[in-house]
Amino acid sequence: VTFPQPAGTKIINNFDETYSLSSVVNSFDMGGVIGGGVEVKAGDVQLIFDARYTFGLTKVNKEGDDAVRNSVVSMFIGAGIPFGSDE
Repeated sequence: VTFPQPAGTKIINNFDETYSLSSVVNSFDMGGVIGGGVEVKAGDVQLIFDARYTFGLTKVNKEGDDAVRNSVVSMFIGAGIPFGSDE
């Protein structure tokens, strides 16, 4: 079976070989997070807006010249409803 890859490269797999995930991917990953949020009071409700960028500091792949790292952009929008009294 041939799987087309970017830049015209091909990976051939005959499915007779067994691969374990640990043979191609590192078992440890370290990263960092940067982000911020805002809370806006709208009557009795607080509107919450939050954005974060998570980035990998270590390579995920064990082989190859290109360093593959984790990366995630996440956004959160919510509403906070108070319970009880503020007294």
